Amino acid sequence: MIAGVFPRPDMLPVLALGLEAQWEQREGRLWRRNLDTVPKITRVKSPPPPTPPALTPEQRAEALTLLRSGLSLRKVAAKFPGVSYGAIWRLLRAEAKRAGTKESVESKLEESENEVGVAEEE
Repeated sequence: MIAGVFPRPDMLPVLALGLEAQWEQREGRLWRRNLDTVPKITRVKSPPPPTPPALTPEQRAEALTLLRSGLSLRKVAAKFPGVSYGAIWRLLRAEAKRAGTKESVESKLEESENEVGVAEEE
């Protein structure tokens, strides 16, 4: 925002006349009156674009089938290159939310945690 203007001396009277509603002449310059009443412009930062899904719809269906057959989250994630354990966990959580059941999610998570503990002991 412009708070002051330093025009050439020969232009000062013309500018002062044209801008007198919001500007005042002081010390041979033009200054904005009441800077507090000027609205402040704030920039709104847009959110980043959504992350694309790690699995295609066909892969999601296959992953859910593998989970239902008894494979752990980590083993199912290992079957799909570039897919993390977390992506399979989020898929399972979303499916449980959609179905309205939490028990299957908790049992799968416990299985996966037990599997990690066994792998670390070896």
